Amino acid sequence: MKKFFLTFLFLIFVIVGGLGFFVIQSFNPETFQRQVVRGVSDLTGREFNVLGATQISWAPVPQIILNDVTLSNKSGSQRSVMMRANRVVVQIEWTSLLKEPLVIQKIDIENPTLFLERDSATRVNWDFPFLFADS
Repeated sequence: MKKFFLTFLFLIFVIVGGLGFFVIQSFNPETFQRQVVRGVSDLTGREFNVLGATQISWAPVPQIILNDVTLSNKSGSQRSVMMRANRVVVQIEWTSLLKEPLVIQKIDIENPTLFLERDSATRVNWDFPFLFADS
């Protein structure tokens, strides 16, 4: 009986572990990238692009790692890009992986370059719609 019980526990462990591994491996980084790109673009009213590779890290917390990102500038600006960064790391809440929307806990931006401008009418390129949205 003891041997049967240990074999049963081992099989449960292997099945649960294999299922967990399969679920983690089945997450496609491109799916999360599209969600982040769409969310940032919708929030800022600007085009957000990921020009490099996208990766997912699971430990110690789930993260989406976006390499070589840009945020477009306001139309009529001198430069087409307002922000460029080598890497953006987005930490995600575990529970939001199972249901939408993704809940972002933290964003780290590595080596950002900002091109801030003011035109002759004293309008600035860092005005974003979400800054003036009703609460």
